[in-house]
Amino acid sequence: MKVGPYRISIRTSALIVPGICTGYGLYQYLNVRQLPDSKINLVLIEPVFVMMVFFTLWVLVREVEFRREKAEGEPEADNSSKRGTFRLWLRSSSTKKVGGFMLLSGLYLGLVEPVGFILCNFAFLVAGMLLLGVRSWPLLVILPAAATAVIYLLFQVWMQIPVPAGFLDFLP
Repeated sequence: MKVGPYRISIRTSALIVPGICTGYGLYQYLNVRQLPDSKINLVLIEPVFVMMVFFTLWVLVREVEFRREKAEGEPEADNSSKRGTFRLWLRSSSTKKVGGFMLLSGLYLGLVEPVGFILCNFAFLVAGMLLLGVRSWPLLVILPAAATAVIYLLFQVWMQIPVPAGFLDFLP
């Protein structure tokens, strides 16, 4: 869209998922408001819905781009840096990290049932932290151990939702 000397462009593909989530959240919010005792029922959904709207607006603001159109007589911009960007993207370290994380996630999902949550989660967190560049050994041991223990205690002990035991099926 052109407004005066500016061109406003929105990358609509980036708005699909936030739009669907916000639409579904709005649907649930309106349904819960119609229930009797809606004040009690809205205690949980209202803050989540407000955060959804906030983050959807944040994504919208990030995806809107304002560009000034070149006026007549201005020199042409150099677009040579855009040549070969796809090949450069394929070789970038962030692409390798994304691919490594996808492989790591697939291994985690495939092995969590037979091996068990505790071992898989600890190994997944250590490998993920190494992939992201963390090299501090105390941090590589303490953080995954603490996170795994908190998740295990939260689900298995407190909420009594079983996590896959795998090799460690003797644990309570």
